[in-house]
Amino acid sequence: MKNIIQLRIPKNSNYIGITRMTAASIGNNMNFNIDDIEDIKVIVSEISIFFINHLKENQHEFEIQFKIHHDKLEISFSDLNEGELVVEEDDLSLMIIQSLSDDFQMVTVNNKMKISKILSRQV
Repeated sequence: MKNIIQLRIPKNSNYIGITRMTAASIGNNMNFNIDDIEDIKVIVSEISIFFINHLKENQHEFEIQFKIHHDKLEISFSDLNEGELVVEEDDLSLMIIQSLSDDFQMVTVNNKMKISKILSRQV
């Protein structure tokens, strides 16, 4: 069984804290260790910053969906603005996101990103 939590956040850096706190709370409830929770918070921040910086259109918000599985957390981001993401290979935000995610997918046509973080069970 999976639970889904969905947020729509204005494309404004003032609201990144809300996404970080939500991600941390979900990670804590799933019993992620503190290092993984910090990774998840950084990932959420970097993706938010990436969308704010890379699409010039800011009229609409972006959507964050947290899918909670028994063994992993999937986080999907969708920018609801028009326009196409222009991505450079050496973009620092993308490098950070990729390095901290267990799985990372990006669809530039629909302005979407999806990451997974797998829960490491401590015995």
